[in-house]
Amino acid sequence: MQSILNLGAVVGCEAQADALSRLATSIEQRDTRDTLEHQEMLIALKAMHREREALPCCQATPPGAA
Repeated sequence: MQSILNLGAVVGCEAQADALSRLATSIEQRDTRDTLEHQEMLIALKAMHREREALPCCQATPPGAA
């Protein structure tokens, strides 16, 4: 009977370790996805900034003033 209880404890520990491993993997994947989304937002913001700077009304020197 004691060996059955010990086996149950070992299996329980393995299941818990497996669950923690799956959780850690899930968190890593979410962090990676969040990082990629953040990078995409930064790229879009930089592109919008460049487009805005290209507008005649937003240039440092007005057209024809040089």
